[in-house]
Amino acid sequence: MNKNRALVLILALVFVLACSVGTTPQVNQPPAELPTYTPLPTYTPYPTAEVVVPAPTNALVVPPTPTTAASVLPKMPTNFNINATCTKVIAHSFVDYKYEFVARMLWDAVSSGVTGFEVNKDGVLLAALDANATEYVDSITIVTPYKRYSAEFTYTIQAVNEAGKSEAAEVYVTITCR
Repeated sequence: MNKNRALVLILALVFVLACSVGTTPQVNQPPAELPTYTPLPTYTPYPTAEVVVPAPTNALVVPPTPTTAASVLPKMPTNFNINATCTKVIAHSFVDYKYEFVARMLWDAVSSGVTGFEVNKDGVLLAALDANATEYVDSITIVTPYKRYSAEFTYTIQAVNEAGKSEAAEVYVTITCR
């Protein structure tokens, strides 16, 4: 075993010497071109200005008063309800069935200062109505290859004025056309 140890030590020493032979040490060389010196610009002060204060006067300055009071959001419309019907237009065409869906919406406006109403179906604006409106009709023609058609819609209405929109009154409608 001593021969094997000696052989391993000799091989390790040869390896270390072989790795160190042939490498040249790195010498820091000066850069080929030295940077040029650029002087900073000289400071030139800006001319000073003399402040002139006007002589005091005895006139009383009155701040302007607002001409309109701050607006508040309108109240949500009440009694929002929908009468929805679905009627068959063509009995049978051997290919398609045609239905007419009509949703008649009614509400009460309880807030003064309303400039209009916004009616939405499934988050999409259907109509922007004037302030006197209390009803709206949404009509859809449905063409389908099936004898029976079902759908679900969510209708919302909001009162609008210059301050913004009221909370939304919401009605969920499920229809089945046969």
